Amino acid sequence: MIFDHNMKFHFTGILFLVLHLSLNAQFGEVYKIEYPKRLILIDSIYTSFTINGLSNNEIHSNLNNLKELAHLKHDEITLWMYKVLDFRVKLYEDNSTIDQKVSSFLKLIYEINLAGQVLVESHALLYLAQILKENGRSGTSIRYMMRAYDLANNDVGNSVHLPQLIALRIANILYLLGDYNKAKEYALKSYSKKLKGHRKLLSYDLLSQVTLKLGQFDSSAVYINKCIEVYLREDTTKWPFKGWRGIILGYEGKIQFYKNDYERAIPLFKNALPILVDAGLYNNITSFAIRLAESYMKLEKSKEARTLLPLIETTVRHNTDDRNFLDYYKIRLLLDDNRQPVLKIYGLSDSILLYASKLMIQNDQNALIRHEMDFEFKYYKDKEEKLIRNIRRQSQIRTLLWSTLGLLVMVASIIFYLKHHQLKLQRKKAIKYQEETDKELSIAYERLNSFKNSLIEKSKKLENLETEFNLTDNDLSMSNLRSKTILTGEEWHQFKKLFERVHGGYFTRLIKRFPTLSQGELRFFALIKLSLTNGEMASTLGVGPGAIRTMKSRLLKKLELEYSQTLEEIADQI
Repeated sequence: MIFDHNMKFHFTGILFLVLHLSLNAQFGEVYKIEYPKRLILIDSIYTSFTINGLSNNEIHSNLNNLKELAHLKHDEITLWMYKVLDFRVKLYEDNSTIDQKVSSFLKLIYEINLAGQVLVESHALLYLAQILKENGRSGTSIRYMMRAYDLANNDVGNSVHLPQLIALRIANILYLLGDYNKAKEYALKSYSKKLKGHRKLLSYDLLSQVTLKLGQFDSSAVYINKCIEVYLREDTTKWPFKGWRGIILGYEGKIQFYKNDYERAIPLFKNALPILVDAGLYNNITSFAIRLAESYMKLEKSKEARTLLPLIETTVRHNTDDRNFLDYYKIRLLLDDNRQPVLKIYGLSDSILLYASKLMIQNDQNALIRHEMDFEFKYYKDKEEKLIRNIRRQSQIRTLLWSTLGLLVMVASIIFYLKHHQLKLQRKKAIKYQEETDKELSIAYERLNSFKNSLIEKSKKLENLETEFNLTDNDLSMSNLRSKTILTGEEWHQFKKLFERVHGGYFTRLIKRFPTLSQGELRFFALIKLSLTNGEMASTLGVGPGAIRTMKSRLLKKLELEYSQTLEEIADQI
């Protein structure tokens, strides 16, 4: 499938934001994911709000939900992430200058730094980089992305490949800016042995194109071969789009083209184009078709080159790369059969001059951005240091005030010390009692889990026997097997005691809500509370899985809940 580098930069950004997580997720799902992947999910959810066109008020409302969750879970990291995102939205509403916005954001980033939240600071720097880019400060934007990379790379606790993702993003931008040596440096940083699938392929792919631009043909070929290895070994059905095989063939053709081996380049381009056409990535189709036409022309096969013009003319209309337009009009002019009207030739020449001029302007802009990376970044760095000095000065004043207050508090503490001494002794006793209670509860938890695991193990053994001997629910032997897994009365009594110890007052609350429940139905609710599957419950009660479904259906009707809640939801709420 085909894939140009302008598209690649955009797509890499999406990969960076989303990873394996859905953009349609909500903040209620964030605590299903452990830190640090939780930060990636939060960022992807925020991105989904902007992609779906939510208003700032709607975004603020959703962010407040995240804030409440963070407070509820006493999660300082998520709370810092909320502050960054909320501040980011407020900056979009702010009409102040870009310098004022940067200063405000840097102040927040410094506070995050003092709090020691390294990965949150990395995300904040990336958001700052985005704001700078949107305001025409592309060079400074890249520099802050590099700082985000350094922070994430130095964080030992990072297990989401965030440094590699940032490095790949930076390398793509540098590639587009024409800074190939720096792009190669960050492309190498983007690779990790732990990366899999599409992200590994992206790193190898970019390295192949950077080294090709640097004239390092052997290295480019090595990285192309690594792309092929990943493509063949990994499960490509899960990748975001098809067409990688066409891209790889086209890149192999480009290597041979730049080595002037046109005979070997031609079949590679020809094999790549049908795959690329099917994938519909027009920049790659145009680029490879032009290289193929040029290869034919180098071998003085103008007739074959002309056959490619309809394809190039069709795809170039959908192009985003001015270089492809320029090359297309050059080929049109070179393939002139000397019978074209003069006006048409002039038109082609004017088009060539137009796109050559556009490329010159773009190259000048890229050079300016590369210069800005050092010059303008120094300007913001000086402002940042000045801001930090002011913050530190304010912090020293606050420290002095707090020290004075602390001295007063210490004097007051001495006065009340004797009165509180007796209270401390009582607290120690209460803590000791609580520790003993917690220990007993922990033991009860372990015993209940052990009990649950034994039920699950019995269920698994029963399923294995059923599968091994091809038994059905109606087989007598199957009924006998099930009867042996049913818990005895003593075991149920022991189970109920453990369950009540762990989930104190559960049955009382359940009966209070549903007074008509029988003892068997109470027992059934306890099994649901343990999150047993239908098969595990069936094994425990000595019935078939179908009977469990029937029992659930009847119980729903009895409780008049069939159209409102599930039994699992009721069991969790009690």
